[in-house]
Amino acid sequence: MASPRPAFLPSHYPPSEDATTPALNARGFGISNGVITILALIAGFVATGTPKVGVVGALLSLLITDPLGDSYSIYIAMRDRDEDEALHTFRSTWLYQVLVQTLFLVVVLCAPSLPTALGIASVLGTGLIFYDLIQRLPSATLVLREYAAMVAIVTFTFAVDSGVMRVMKE
Repeated sequence: MASPRPAFLPSHYPPSEDATTPALNARGFGISNGVITILALIAGFVATGTPKVGVVGALLSLLITDPLGDSYSIYIAMRDRDEDEALHTFRSTWLYQVLVQTLFLVVVLCAPSLPTALGIASVLGTGLIFYDLIQRLPSATLVLREYAAMVAIVTFTFAVDSGVMRVMKE
């Protein structure tokens, strides 16, 4: 049974099983958001034949803006509940996203081609996702369901970009 809601929480916040449990799992957010965002972006670049220099430039820009924008938005959304927790979550989500996105940038820089980079990044991303999900979700079924949803997002992005490329070439 869930513990009663602390008096300081407004009614639109659901009660937590444990009053010390953070409202957001920073590692889970940072890993899943970083992997999905960068894999979908690289897949889109592969689909459209973007030159490697353009991919590196876009990944560098995203490495700066995406973790900061996401983490700051989470901070603002959580701030009215608990400013200390919001600041901790800001720092943690920023760090996880920067680490994941930097890893993928290094893969793109070192890979001989963009399709090869996508393959390597997909394997690394899958490993990171499973590492996180297996630790947090209670069953293999849920892990596989969430992983399938993430694969669907990246695949959908690739399909849309491929379609746009076909239409624009005509």
